[in-house]
Amino acid sequence: MESARPRKDNSSTSTNHIGVCLLYEPTLRARRVELPVFSTFEVVAAFVHRAGFNAVVVVVYHPDSSSVTQSFFDDFSDVLKGLSTFSPPLMIAGDFNVHVDDATNVDAGKLFDVLSTPARHLTNSRPRRRHTLDLLITSDDQIVTVLPVNPPLLSDHSFVVADCNC
Repeated sequence: MESARPRKDNSSTSTNHIGVCLLYEPTLRARRVELPVFSTFEVVAAFVHRAGFNAVVVVVYHPDSSSVTQSFFDDFSDVLKGLSTFSPPLMIAGDFNVHVDDATNVDAGKLFDVLSTPARHLTNSRPRRRHTLDLLITSDDQIVTVLPVNPPLLSDHSFVVADCNC
């Protein structure tokens, strides 16, 4: 099994925020996809592949301590536009802190508008707390099974674990 790689930049270790990571099984190879730094959310992306499987995997964290603004939706839309140049399937997982299961939620409507391209749809969502959702977003043609999620151990967050057939 591969060991974890240390941070290249330790400037964020002095602040108290969540951060994002992408864990993948050792039979996969991953190459980081460079993305701009956004002030409205944290994001990491990688091209993940092995024989018979490839995908661009993105992990997003929008803190619940900051309100969802139009800048968040603009920035997230920019990420999606930038990643649309990749041909492998796109998988996005993360804590968006947008309550998408509430049809009257304005922010949920805006998020669905950003995702409303023919190549994307929301395949699964799991409430983490009363007002927030962790989401897994994939292309229409991907078969994804979200596996049972254990309760969080060290924070109020759990892993989003999925089995994908790409």
